[in-house]
Amino acid sequence: MCAGLALCMFLLSGCYDYSDMNKLFFTTMFIYDEMGMDNVTIYAECFKAYRGEGEKAGEERREVFKATGRSPYEAYLNMTEALSFPMEYSQSKAMVYTEETAKLGLDTLIDGPSRNQRFNPRQFVFITKTDPNDLLGVSMTDEQFVGLFLDNAMVNLGRSINMWRMRLDDIKRARLTGSGVFVLPLIQTEDEPGGQKRIKIQGGAVMADDAMVSELSNEQTIYYSYMNEGAEQGILLTPVPGQPERYVTMEILKCKDKDSVTYDGHSVLYKKTIRMILTVEGVQEPVDFTVDDLRRQIEQSTEEEIRQGCLQLFEDYKNQNIDLLNITDTFQRTYPRESTENLLQKTQMDVDIDVRVEGGQNLNDTTKE
Repeated sequence: MCAGLALCMFLLSGCYDYSDMNKLFFTTMFIYDEMGMDNVTIYAECFKAYRGEGEKAGEERREVFKATGRSPYEAYLNMTEALSFPMEYSQSKAMVYTEETAKLGLDTLIDGPSRNQRFNPRQFVFITKTDPNDLLGVSMTDEQFVGLFLDNAMVNLGRSINMWRMRLDDIKRARLTGSGVFVLPLIQTEDEPGGQKRIKIQGGAVMADDAMVSELSNEQTIYYSYMNEGAEQGILLTPVPGQPERYVTMEILKCKDKDSVTYDGHSVLYKKTIRMILTVEGVQEPVDFTVDDLRRQIEQSTEEEIRQGCLQLFEDYKNQNIDLLNITDTFQRTYPRESTENLLQKTQMDVDIDVRVEGGQNLNDTTKE
C-alpha cells in the first residue's frame, strides 16, 4: 500500500496547486500575423489566476501580450523573456491566423505547435478577417476571454450546418491526406445595435498546400457541411407546395454521408450519398402533414435544392482545379495502384440524397408563425 501511495504521489506531481497557478500565465488564445519573410508577430491572450487566501482569492485577470520575431519560435521566446512569470500553453483554446498570413502559407506556423507537446492539440483553429487588435478589443458581456468564447461556440454550435470546425490535430491529418485540401472557419467582428461589436463565425477559408486559396460563402459552407458529416444541427427552409412565398421551417435531426468512386480507366464517377432526417418546426400557412403526397413533395423539394447546391459547389471548385471534397483520398483508397494525375478533370459527381420528414398527426394543427 505504501509503495502504491508513493507511486501515485510521483505520477500526480504535475498537478497545479494554487501557489503554482498564481505564478503562471495561462494562455486562452494565440493570434499569428506574418507580415512577410522573417517577420512574425504573435499575440497571446492569457488569464492570471489568484487562488488561495486573501482579498484577491478566486479572482482572475485578462492579460494580452505581443511579440515579434524572425520565426514563430523566436517570437515565443521574445514574449516569455519579457514576462515575470512563465507562460503555460497547454490550456489554450484557440489558434487564430490573420487572412493575410493564411494566404502567405501556414506550413511553418502549424508545424511548430503540432510538434511541441506543450501546445494543446485539441484547440480550435480559425482564420480572421479582422485586425488582431480589433479582435482582442471586443468586449463581450457573456465571456471575458475571446479564446474561451470561440471554444464554447465550437463545442456548442460547431456542428451547425452553417459552421465548420477544425482542431489542431484534425489539421495535422487533413494536410497529409489525399489532396491535402481542408477548410478552416472564418471569424470577424461585426457592429451590433448600440455600437457594440460582436464576433461572428461564418463562412470558411479553403486551404490548399497550407495556404488560403479561396473562401466559402455562408451558403457554400452549408453544402460543404452536408457532404462532410458536419450537419448535425441546423434549420432548413423550403417553400410550401403550391405557395412559393410561404415556407416550412424544419430542423435537422440526423445527417449522414458516405462517398465512393468508380473508375473505368478513362473517367471517374464520384458518388456522394446523403441521408437526412428532419422534423417540422413551423409553417407560415396551415399544412396537413398527414397527407403523404404533400409530405413527399416537401421532401423532394428539399432533396433537389440540396442536390443542386452540392453539385454547383463541386463544379465551382473543379473549375478552379481545387479538390475541395478530397476526392483524391477516396480514389487512392479504392484504386491504390492508379495515378491521380488530372483526377479532378476526369471526375463527374452524382449526389444521391434521401430526405425524410418526421412528424405525426399533431403537425396538422400547426398554425401561422
